[in-house]
Amino acid sequence: MGAAYEKLGNSDAALDCYYGVFSQGQKGGPEFFWFYKAGFDAGRLLESQKLWKEAIAVYEKIGSVDGPRAEEARDRVNRLRLENFIWDS
Repeated sequence: MGAAYEKLGNSDAALDCYYGVFSQGQKGGPEFFWFYKAGFDAGRLLESQKLWKEAIAVYEKIGSVDGPRAEEARDRVNRLRLENFIWDS
């Protein structure tokens, strides 16, 4: 649904869909594919809008879940911070 909203140019609705997927966390058996897909798609969309702090928050959230793409998300956080001079206060 998020990708469809993105193609229609409705980025707010797309972000809502993406957030809905990765904000629920992992209950029961992990479903990492959709969790990380939604998280990285949300991060990419926020980056395209130059919303760096929001994108970092998304990557931090998905990077905190121990899974196959957690390290990639944490690396993305560090890269965005360095490229955009964003430091923790």
